[in-house]
Amino acid sequence: MHESILIGWKLVYWITFLLSWAVLPILIEFSQSGAFTTRQRLKFSIQFLARHYAVLLMGGVILFAYLIIVDHFTITGVIGLLMALGNTYGLLWIICLLGYGLVNIPRKIWSFADPRGRLRSVYFRAIQVHDERVESMFIYEDVVRDIKQLADRFRTIEDSTIVVNSELHYTKQCIQHVLDTMGTDLEAQNGAKSTRRSSRSALRTANHEDAMPTEKEIIHLHGRAKRIKADLRRCEQTWIDICYEASMLQSAIEITTDKPGVRTYLFKSAAVACIVGSAIIMWSELVMGGSEWASPLRSLMINGNSSFLTQFIVILVLLYMGICAYQSLFSMRMFGRLQLHGNHNSSELSLLTTSIHQSRLQFSLGYNFLLLLNYHEVTENTAFHALFTDMRLIHFFGTDFSMYAPVLMLVLAGLTFFHGYARLVRIMGLDQYEELIPGQVEHEAKISQGEALVMRGIEKYERTWAKDNKSGVSTLTAPLLQD
Repeated sequence: MHESILIGWKLVYWITFLLSWAVLPILIEFSQSGAFTTRQRLKFSIQFLARHYAVLLMGGVILFAYLIIVDHFTITGVIGLLMALGNTYGLLWIICLLGYGLVNIPRKIWSFADPRGRLRSVYFRAIQVHDERVESMFIYEDVVRDIKQLADRFRTIEDSTIVVNSELHYTKQCIQHVLDTMGTDLEAQNGAKSTRRSSRSALRTANHEDAMPTEKEIIHLHGRAKRIKADLRRCEQTWIDICYEASMLQSAIEITTDKPGVRTYLFKSAAVACIVGSAIIMWSELVMGGSEWASPLRSLMINGNSSFLTQFIVILVLLYMGICAYQSLFSMRMFGRLQLHGNHNSSELSLLTTSIHQSRLQFSLGYNFLLLLNYHEVTENTAFHALFTDMRLIHFFGTDFSMYAPVLMLVLAGLTFFHGYARLVRIMGLDQYEELIPGQVEHEAKISQGEALVMRGIEKYERTWAKDNKSGVSTLTAPLLQD
């Protein structure tokens, strides 16, 4: 192991650590802030992050006390503790994501061989997408109404003011900026005040009808305007994607014969290969803290004599682990606005948030992979393993957390395979649209409702799609929403 390689790994690790825990969170708040100057946005972002980490620091005091009592307080001890916390956080995420992805990836690839099953899933998912779209429209109307009321309130005060000072001029510029964000002109608001008011807006503005809009009030409204505009565009584009995917699947079903084609066999073969890969990873996770002879990857490396084929297979396993983990991270609907969307439809908020998770997980994924190989004679001599030498392990009941992690992953994989999340939500009496359970009466009814919604959407957009096809626009993805 060359010392320069270890130094390189340490640089990459701590730069990534700084990015994921400080720089990227500040950029998220910076992008979502409604402030009007770069200095203001940066100031508010740093203040928000400082308040957030002040709470975490209270827990850090307890951990530092643990360091002093159990071990002597040293810089090395602090660094090891930080690495342990970051790695344990990442390991928890990796186990959860792998538990979901190792089952979901093969299932998803297998579904590509069945267009009819995919179409049913699209209809099922369409209800939630449509509901989110309608809700975003209502929120958008509320924000527009609040902006118009604020602009009218300012116009009334401006008309009654004899001397225009710098504060009034600055307030006018800020309000104009908010109106420009929503595509509305301040000068167009000279008419009578809007009579349409939601009860929430009426209550909020009743006490400030004659007061000059404050900078804090305008900044808050500007932030709402930016967020809802991005949300509405995301919902509109997602709805177009749903309708377009359903249209393509309908066309594929019409030309599909009863005899399985080459495409069907290819997808099923790929799904079987993924099932084998998932089984190898799950078994390796279970035995990585036990008998070395039971580890399939260790046996492969010993018997393969470091051949090119052996190295290729090991790299494939690592790539498959990464795909399962990150695909699960990117596709989980639990993140809501933070979820990534295809077709150039991811907001800066979702991109930055995903970058944070990706940065925090990459070293934990690599460390977990080294443990997975169960070949300590080789892995302990690598620079990457030496990177974690000073890391203190988090213990539960006197046993390393890595002993419990495989069991947790197996439980999550079982829940995913048997639609545990969907069944639990149904027992609680709540609706969910992430997992379609075949044979469920409620789900079959939702499929029919979704089909009706999608068919109306297809009728609305099919003329636009026909024009795009004639103009030579790619049909692989849905057309982009025009600004």
